[in-house]
Amino acid sequence: MVQVALRWCTLEQLNGMTAIEASLTWSDGIAMHRDRVVMPAAALNAHGVLVRALNALKTQAEVWVDASGWITPAGEEPRWLPAEAFRLRRLPVVGRFYPRLAFTGLAEGRHDLRPCRLLAREAGGLRVDPNHPLAGRVVELRLCWTAAEAARTRFVQLFDG
Repeated sequence: MVQVALRWCTLEQLNGMTAIEASLTWSDGIAMHRDRVVMPAAALNAHGVLVRALNALKTQAEVWVDASGWITPAGEEPRWLPAEAFRLRRLPVVGRFYPRLAFTGLAEGRHDLRPCRLLAREAGGLRVDPNHPLAGRVVELRLCWTAAEAARTRFVQLFDG
């Protein structure tokens, strides 16, 4: 299970702030990595889990949320696909992450941007790891108000790889 820590700032800190900083931190055993994005607070309204967490933060300093819904899939076996299943106009690069929609038969819908990794390219076929790159890792997400200017982005961009 992936746990997410949501921290709220004091009322004094909220004065004039309209954006949220989301900071996703994870470790791969060699180094710690942090991705950050600043977005309008309204960007969180589409995610029911986060709306409930933000409401809970009115009375609590910290709320833990299960983020496994964003870090999917996990635990799937690598798949062999025919070479022509790669839909982009360039040669696929082993080791690179691609959106699932780049592979015919792997995407679940025409807007499936979840990342997957190309493990091997051999004559007649591709071996693809369909699991999210953060699956199985300890992941922390910190949300806090910020005075920084918000980017035009989506919250799930943190999980898109």
